[in-house]
Amino acid sequence: MTAHLAAGAAEVTRHLEPHLRGEQVPATQSFEVREAPYRAMDDPDLRRRLEVEEEKMRSAIDQVLAKEPEAVIPWTGRRMAVAKFVPHMRSEFAVHRWDFAGDGEVGHQLPAQPELTEHAVGVLGRLLLVRGSHHDPGAGRSSPCASAPKASGTCASS
Repeated sequence: MTAHLAAGAAEVTRHLEPHLRGEQVPATQSFEVREAPYRAMDDPDLRRRLEVEEEKMRSAIDQVLAKEPEAVIPWTGRRMAVAKFVPHMRSEFAVHRWDFAGDGEVGHQLPAQPELTEHAVGVLGRLLLVRGSHHDPGAGRSSPCASAPKASGTCASS
């Protein structure tokens, strides 16, 4: 998870720095490509690198937004407002906190913050739905809710 988070922050920076220079923004690298060098690091170096990459990313976001508050850049085959990277990375850290700390009150409070819920639904919703459907053996079949009694409370009424 630490490699995933460090690589994600570095990838955001890799997109923002060319944008700041007025250059073409590169295509987003796959998780496998961008995480490989971080996975090869030993734990203490990786933890330090996570801090460095996260700080570089925040600095790049701040610089872009100071120059162009409504900036939008190419990201993962679509376009994303630079301001959305702040809740995006907060969401990543909140969700993956569970991998380190497990369940608990904080683990439930963090992703439940309204701005992170809004981000998950508004920015990630369709992407996650499409990605998840590729792993769902029941994808394309009718929902179990289609035939469930409406009064059961299990499925929403139409």
